[in-house]
Amino acid sequence: MTSIKTAIRSVVHKGIETLAEFNRKRLPALDRPHPYLTGIHEPMQRELVIEDLTVTGTIPPELNGRYLRIGPNPIAADSKSYHWFIGDGMVHGVRLQEGRARWYRNRWIRSKAVGRMLEVPAAPGPRHGTFDTVNTNVIGHAGAAWALVEASSTPVRLNETLEDQTYDDFGGTLKRAPST
Repeated sequence: MTSIKTAIRSVVHKGIETLAEFNRKRLPALDRPHPYLTGIHEPMQRELVIEDLTVTGTIPPELNGRYLRIGPNPIAADSKSYHWFIGDGMVHGVRLQEGRARWYRNRWIRSKAVGRMLEVPAAPGPRHGTFDTVNTNVIGHAGAAWALVEASSTPVRLNETLEDQTYDDFGGTLKRAPST
């Protein structure tokens, strides 16, 4: 029964995605700039590595580690239909060490679509479902940093410098991505 239920969900999901994509293409152009693609929401256009950042004031020397955050940052958003919940994920990090800001880095999460757009390999690892955009949260668990999304994608394990990314279903124990 479970395999039939999964097959039906898969077909229905693909049908809804196809219909939504068709309807998005039919939306009229906005008569003003898109609010989530301009101003403080304007997407970053490239990945950066900035080392030995200038600090105004002081950072307590005891504050050692990384500060990570993630959010949607579309590579090529259609301003007619863009919704910030589904934008490509970009993780940002600052490394603090002994009172200094050692580096800032930002990296797109290497989903299949991001890999195609950047012309690089997508992050390796299993994906359970067709949706592999990860853009909602970053947590620490079991000694690793994990990028997550609250919309049915496999979590992405990040290395120290954010360069290496791997979709990780916890050694096969996560049989499918959580659904909302």
